[in-house]
Amino acid sequence: MRYSKKGIQKERYNFERLAELRKDRGLKQVELAKLLNMSQRNYSHIESGDYDIPTEMLVKLCLLYEVSADYILGITDEIKPYKQNEEIKIKQVYPIN
Repeated sequence: MRYSKKGIQKERYNFERLAELRKDRGLKQVELAKLLNMSQRNYSHIESGDYDIPTEMLVKLCLLYEVSADYILGITDEIKPYKQNEEIKIKQVYPIN
């Protein structure tokens, strides 16, 4: 979804955190985009807040960075993810590659 001046505000999620997390891991946008199976241009739009973050990508980023979706979305400042139920193997459902 593309943001418009009349529609949803960019502050819907904390897109600056995406850049911080990427830079903390020493990744370039082009490298991360390749991991996410998308173009660098589209990823750049997401990181800048111009495009909404797709749910599947949000899950992949949470697993890659080991943070909660709430942290990426700006709902909490707590960076640690919730404990996963051992019976649920979400990494098998949403592999990074």
